Amino acid sequence: ADYQYGSRKGRSTTVRIFNLRQIMEKTREFDIKTHYLFIDSKTASVNRELLIQVMREYYVPGKLIKPVTLSEAKLRVKVQVDFSNGISQ
Repeated sequence: ADYQYGSRKGRSTTVRIFNLRQIMEKTREFDIKTHYLFIDSKTASVNRELLIQVMREYYVPGKLIKPVTLSEAKLRVKVQVDFSNGISQ
């Protein structure tokens, strides 16, 4: 996929590292609290339940645990839109 870098012909992690450093500098400059979560789900094999348990034991905030729990969930989203007025086409 286009968002994946490293270990691919013509791709380098250097650009991504530069982008991340820029984001980190700006968040520090504007005193914005930022958290980063990197998951390599293709090559890493992690017991998610154990990881979540350990994160809780170390008092990791729930908002940082949630992405880990959702990373393996099979999610479905249903969007329903009801327009009652507007321009008919």
